[in-house]
Amino acid sequence: MAQCNFCDTYTSSDVCPSCRAARGLPQESVVREQAVAPFRQVDDPTSQEGETAKLIGTVILWLSVIAGIMTAFFFGRVTVPKGPYSTEEVWNSTIVIFCIAAGLNGAFFGYLLSKVGSVLIRLQKLTA
Repeated sequence: MAQCNFCDTYTSSDVCPSCRAARGLPQESVVREQAVAPFRQVDDPTSQEGETAKLIGTVILWLSVIAGIMTAFFFGRVTVPKGPYSTEEVWNSTIVIFCIAAGLNGAFFGYLLSKVGSVLIRLQKLTA
């Protein structure tokens, strides 16, 4: 509860309704509407937020899986000595597992972002 600036009665706002009427001040609902009006737009940019988040999440998911697999293939093979004068290439399981885990981590992040987009779309449909 706040105290009225003019008559010192306790009210929900800084000016009580009787002082508003006596001084010709606009009603509280009008003041709120005027404060919010500049921020309202006919074409609300947040209407595309869910679709954008879902698209970005899907792109991140697929790119991270592809990047993880490609990195494992490019950097997973190492050269080790086979004998005194020869070498051979073998798969290094540590590098391969690390690359696949990094790809799955990105896929998980993309999946979560995609689900956030789905929730935003659902909330937008509920409020419309």
